[in-house]
Amino acid sequence: MVSSWHSLGTFGHLWQGNCRCARGELHKSLYLVQSQAGKLRQICVPKAWQQRVRQAVNDYRLMQKLIEEVSELEWKRLQEKKR
Repeated sequence: MVSSWHSLGTFGHLWQGNCRCARGELHKSLYLVQSQAGKLRQICVPKAWQQRVRQAVNDYRLMQKLIEEVSELEWKRLQEKKR
């Protein structure tokens, strides 16, 4: 199973007459987006969880990078054994 995680900041309107977004000052939200089997799904992250979710996404990206590095090293090691 292959999946990837991303955090995405977006801006939006509530469309309430007395709200600042009605004057053009948009609200900022954080969404967690997951791509799995070619399909995207997203969820709005509550403010209380945003720092934790951002850290989890950064940790995920670091793990993916390390896995790629180990994979490349293993590939080179196997090529050397063939010789």
